[in-house]
Amino acid sequence: MEDAVKNVKEAITGHLELLAEMNKFPPEAKALDYWVKDEEYSGWAWALVEIDVEPYLGKSTKFNVTLPDLLSKKIDDQVKASPGLYKNRSHFLQVAALHELQNGIQK
Repeated sequence: MEDAVKNVKEAITGHLELLAEMNKFPPEAKALDYWVKDEEYSGWAWALVEIDVEPYLGKSTKFNVTLPDLLSKKIDDQVKASPGLYKNRSHFLQVAALHELQNGIQK
C-alpha cells in the first residue's frame, strides 16, 4: 500500500506540473464521500494523500487589499478556528479566490 500511495503522489504531482505549464488551475478537491458513493469505485480500497497545490500556482505576488472591518474580522476568526485548513489570512483569501475562479461563471 505504501508504494501505491507513493505512486499516486507522483502521478498527481506530475499532473499538477502539466496543468501549471498549460496555465490551468488544479481541480478542486472533492470530499471522500463523493467518491465512496460513486458505484464505479465500489469495493475499492481507499487512501488519502495530501498534496499542497500552492507550488503549482506560480510565484506569489504581494499586494494590498482593502476590506470592511467586519469581513476582515470574520476571515481572521475563520482562520483561527481552522488551523489545519488555513495557514493565515492570505492563505484563506487564496483558497477563496481559487474556489471562485474554479467554480465561477468564467469557466
